[in-house]
Amino acid sequence: MMGEGFGRFRKKYLIDAIVKATLAFFSITLLVVGAFLIVIAKDKMEFDIAYAVLIALASGLLLGIITFFASFPYHKRLAKRLDKDMDLKEKVQTMYAFRDDEGELKALQREDTQAILSSAPLRFTGLFKGWIVYAVAIMVSFAVFTMSLVMWASSMEEPPAPPQSSSGEPDVPNDEPDDEFEVTNHHRIALEALIKEVEKSNMQDDAKELVIAELTLLLAKVDEVKLNSEMKDYVVRVIKNVRSIVNIVNTTYAFHMYAKDSPNESLKKLSLAMFSLNMGAIEAQLTEIRATIYVEDSRVEIENLKDELGAVLKNAGINESDKLYEVTKNLHDDLADIVDHPTYTESGINKLLDTAFNATALNGLKSLIPQQKNNEDVKVYVVDELMRIFDLTEEDLLEKDNGDDVESEEPEQERPETGDAGFGEGSTVVGSDDIVIDPELNPGSDIDSIRVKYSEVIGRYDGKITAMLQEGEISEELAEILRKYFSVLKTPPSEN
Repeated sequence: MMGEGFGRFRKKYLIDAIVKATLAFFSITLLVVGAFLIVIAKDKMEFDIAYAVLIALASGLLLGIITFFASFPYHKRLAKRLDKDMDLKEKVQTMYAFRDDEGELKALQREDTQAILSSAPLRFTGLFKGWIVYAVAIMVSFAVFTMSLVMWASSMEEPPAPPQSSSGEPDVPNDEPDDEFEVTNHHRIALEALIKEVEKSNMQDDAKELVIAELTLLLAKVDEVKLNSEMKDYVVRVIKNVRSIVNIVNTTYAFHMYAKDSPNESLKKLSLAMFSLNMGAIEAQLTEIRATIYVEDSRVEIENLKDELGAVLKNAGINESDKLYEVTKNLHDDLADIVDHPTYTESGINKLLDTAFNATALNGLKSLIPQQKNNEDVKVYVVDELMRIFDLTEEDLLEKDNGDDVESEEPEQERPETGDAGFGEGSTVVGSDDIVIDPELNPGSDIDSIRVKYSEVIGRYDGKITAMLQEGEISEELAEILRKYFSVLKTPPSEN
């Protein structure tokens, strides 16, 4: 009933599926064999190559079968693809849907569609779409396989003997001794002050308890550790744990880490705005989606957004009791209501969309984002303070990164400033905003050009004082005064 015109396309797409499956089979087979050869070459493992080949063939066969059925031109799938590629306004899908129905109009529609398919050249149908992926895959796999053969062949050669010293013993270089870690009152006092700051912060209670536990253990550790390298390793581990704690509690992180790969651009942008914890950016993105999603009849776009949002909720690992899950599930259900009721009028859909994006999504996120912003602010403050107290740099964190840091998966982007901090009652705690004179800002210039807000330079001033404390350049009496001074500047005003 689908006609010869449809059949000729189906044969071509069947060939397309077979060739893609074959390429997928050879790609994964070569890649798996190459991986085994590399491991054997690097670790000098005793492993039978025959088993590696069998595993590779099984893997290749499995991927080939999956690729074949993923590309197989089922009638319904092919009808939808032909409509899209040839811009036939669902003619082929209509023909398929009514293929067994009788009636003069339906027969005429089928004949018209079959005539179009019979006369259409194959090159305009999107045939071999996505072949670049398979071509790159087979080239990369062949390159890896070739490299692995070279490595494996080289590993079969006898390794060179180690250099000998004058005494005849192997000459093994001695590593320089590690410096001893010297704990000071500054370490203890600064850590105690940091713990107190976290205790009185607006951080979420469950996350706050875990962060305080990490810092308390660190405070006890400073009296036990003997080497600088060991102390640095431990502090880096604490920083990673603090980041992981907040990234787990802040479910906008998990939402974004899944949604950032969504094919729906609107959802990707919304998830990035949510990840930034910037309500201004979130509201702007919701407004943009709402303004563009319903132009004349855009139920397809609404359904696509609904489906992608549902996929995120299902796969991002967010607990159903979480507030973010509740907000996004409500938005998903509002969109599903529109899709499931095709009889809604245009004005009715616009009204439902206003409710979905303004009442449901925006108001829900307004009650959620401030708390997650508080959590993020405290996390940043704790990490910055630990790096300052123990004189660490970003390079130190990267050097110690062993791949288990949750934050290492975050996309590279700057978090927009929102003006809301995690300490006190929503005010930024960075000292006063008085104008001071800072000659280092622009040496040799007139006085007007070196005026600056105190909040913009307090970090630099604090860092200099910390360095002087660590070098012992300040007496203990003066040091105590300076610690109290900066502690007061970083303490939010009381509610009284």
